[in-house]
Amino acid sequence: MARCDLTGKKVAFGRNIRHKASGGWARRAPKTNRTFRPNVHRHTIYVPEIGRSITLNLSTKALRTINKKGLIAAVRDQGLSVKAFLKEHLR
Repeated sequence: MARCDLTGKKVAFGRNIRHKASGGWARRAPKTNRTFRPNVHRHTIYVPEIGRSITLNLSTKALRTINKKGLIAAVRDQGLSVKAFLKEHLR
């Protein structure tokens, strides 16, 4: 199952509700169960502070934040420990 390593975004569940454009509904609007999948991709990011690259599953929102601020600042913004985060994802 897809999950963002930085933001923790994961699959969510909900419903599609059909809203008919014209005329009345027969009884009620039909509701279909569905999944909302996060836009998560595997990326390898170079971290200049440690001089190594790490591979992460990142949502596009997390990737944009990393491009803007850098990985270490993005990890701190999420309230995570930088040392623990790097230890978990370094191989």
